[in-house]
Amino acid sequence: MKKIAIAIFILVTLTSIYSVPLTGFWGIEWGVSAIQAEEAISKKGYTPVYRADIGLIYEKVKFAGREGDLVLFLNNGRFFQSCFIIIPED
Repeated sequence: MKKIAIAIFILVTLTSIYSVPLTGFWGIEWGVSAIQAEEAISKKGYTPVYRADIGLIYEKVKFAGREGDLVLFLNNGRFFQSCFIIIPED
């Protein structure tokens, strides 16, 4: 049990020392306005199919070699979270 605890401690320590903080998603920095987030995705050739105060939804987006739907979540008009939903291939 002691060996497992030491291994976990070393793993957590190394992960925290060498990890790189995330500053955004797909070239969009956290905290930018909804307009800036939409412009960044528009530059990639996509337009939102749904737009609301809480987020933007894009369909048939190509990300990391896969096609799916992209959701950008907004809080007080600022980008704070994203979700890429992979559509299974038939």
